[in-house]
Amino acid sequence: MAKEIEESFNVETLVIDVNFTAGLEIYDKIKQKIQGKEIGILINNVGMGYISPDYFLSVPDREQLIPDMIKCNVQSIPMMCSIVLPQMVERKKGLIINISSLSAIVPAGCLTIYSA
Repeated sequence: MAKEIEESFNVETLVIDVNFTAGLEIYDKIKQKIQGKEIGILINNVGMGYISPDYFLSVPDREQLIPDMIKCNVQSIPMMCSIVLPQMVERKKGLIINISSLSAIVPAGCLTIYSA
């Protein structure tokens, strides 16, 4: 996708491979990779769910899934904004797009953890 965007719009893209269920150290890696780069657009589009709707107590590995989903689906957005937003404010220029799931506003039975 990055190559397609570069070719179609004559812009530079940067792909940084991190696991958003890991700890806060991933944000140090991201900061290092973007240091000195002018970020024009940040698209927060990371997220995870589980294989299929299920009753809360039947969700496999929920003790690990819950903190992983919070780190990936919730923590990542404000952390990424806190990294990129200061330079955008300084330049008075930039765009942040936060992608969300319809489950955030529409009730979704048996998707309690994801919808939360």
